[in-house]
Amino acid sequence: MTDFLRTRDLLALAVASLATLALARSPDSEIVPTTDTLDGSSQASALAGLLDRRAAAVEGSWWLDTTGVATRLSFAAEHHRLVWWVEGRGDSVVLDAETGELLAFGFE
Repeated sequence: MTDFLRTRDLLALAVASLATLALARSPDSEIVPTTDTLDGSSQASALAGLLDRRAAAVEGSWWLDTTGVATRLSFAAEHHRLVWWVEGRGDSVVLDAETGELLAFGFE
């Protein structure tokens, strides 16, 4: 029984591998470029209308009452938008990436 299962698994692997190769070589297959291959203007247009890192750091520094902050841009599912996370000395604030509005904060 185990020999049959092993043979069946190997056969399934071989069929899947051949199908993958056939699809990859198909002239209709479309390769989606990564962000590494996009030009600078595409990246700039994607970020148009958002606060830049420096503005987010200034706004977050005001809320945290400190100057040494770290910032990162990410999507926050709980807020349904792009946000700037600004962190300093264990405290953090979450700012709307477009308006700079305070969305959440965490203080120790």
